[in-house]
Parts: sequence; C-alpha cells; structure tokens
Amino acid sequence: MQFCGACGSKLEDNVKFCPACGAAVAPAAQEPAPVEAPAHETPIQEVPPVQAAAPVQEVPPVPPIPPVQPAPGYQGQQSQGQTQGTNGQGHQTNMNFFEKTMNTKDATGEFDPKDIEENKIMALFSYLGILFLIPLLAAPNSKYAKFHANQGVVLLITEALGSVAIWIVSFIFGIIAGIGPSFLAVIFGILSFLVGIISFVFGIACFVCVILGIVNAVNGKAKELPLIGKVKIIK
Repeated sequence: MQFCGACGSKLEDNVKFCPACGAAVAPAAQEPAPVEAPAHETPIQEVPPVQAAAPVQEVPPVPPIPPVQPAPGYQGQQSQGQTQGTNGQGHQTNMNFFEKTMNTKDATGEFDPKDIEENKIMALFSYLGILFLIPLLAAPNSKYAKFHANQGVVLLITEALGSVAIWIVSFIFGIIAGIGPSFLAVIFGILSFLVGIISFVFGIACFVCVILGIVNAVNGKAKELPLIGKVKIIK
C-alpha cells in the first residue's frame, strides 16, 4: 500500500500519478532480496581437538610352558629303540672280537729284508703239514723261515690234537647212544650231531689259518696266525 506525498491519499500499487491531486507518485523502494549461499559450498566444520595418546601398558611375562608328557605308545617305541641300540652294541662287540682276533701282531720290521726276499718260497712250505721240515733243513739260518716254520708246526699240532679230541668224543657218544636206553640214545645222538658241527667249524678254521699263513709267507710278512700265533716251539 502506498500514500500520496502531496495529499496523503491512498494509492494503488504501481500508480504513477495520484488520482486525487494529480501529483506524481514516486516509485516505492524495493528491498533487496537476500543472497543465498551457493549450493556447492560446504560449511566449514570445526576440527575437534587432538586427544592425547593413551599410556602404553606393560605386557605381562609369558608363563613357562610345562613339559609335554609322552604318550604310552611313545614309551613303547622308545623302549624298542633302546632294545635295537642294545642289539647294535652286541653286534658291534662281535665285530670288535672278530677284528681283534684277525688283527694279529705283524713282526715284519724285525727281520732282514734280504732274508725275507730269499726265503719266501721256503716259508710257504711251513703250512703244508709235515713239509714244515723243508724250510728248517734248507734254510737253517733264516730267521724268517724259522718264524713261519714255527707257525706251521703249531698249526699242525693244533689240527692233530683237535681232530683226536673230536674223534674220541664222537666215539664215546656213539657207544652210549648204541647201548644205552632210548632217551639216552636221543640225547647222545643230538650231542653227536653237535660234535659233528664243531668238527666242521674246526676244520674250516684250520683251513683259513693255512691260507693266511701261505699268503703272509709269499707276501714277505711275518704276521702271527689268529689265536695260536703267539705259541713258540721253534726258536
């Protein structure tokens, strides 16, 4: 609603002259429209204050782990392993006995190399039974020949005594098994069989000693025979 500035009459909107007095009506001043903020602008938010870090807590020490108890089956396996280890030690003991038996004294360094070279062939006859007399008669001054002759004599005596002893035992067992009761016949029959096995093993051992003696003699070695080499008859 507007009013005339000259007469004060009421005027309609957008009237340029007052209908009562004809005075010109000044246009009404328009209020400026409020400026709206652009839609794409985001209001700035206040950054919250940085909080102080929480204090570091000490880690408690880890308790020791208790030892694990083996299961019953594991104990059985362990006992089996110990048994195998014991058997391995027994096998090693047998091997050590065999090695000690075969690893006899080698006295080659105590003899003259020239004597050894000249009497190798004579020395090998020492292990062919009664032919041990050949090196004694053909080379009476040779220490190398006498050494092997002594080995041959000891081996020959051992073979003779062992064979006689085995024959006597077999003969006695055979008589008892033939004239005794039936149960004695069975027992002494088994014993006679065992004596036969012992006789076979004894013969193999003597044959091995003969081969070892011949090999040592031909190769120029003054090495003692197993078990019987330390016996001295011919000096």
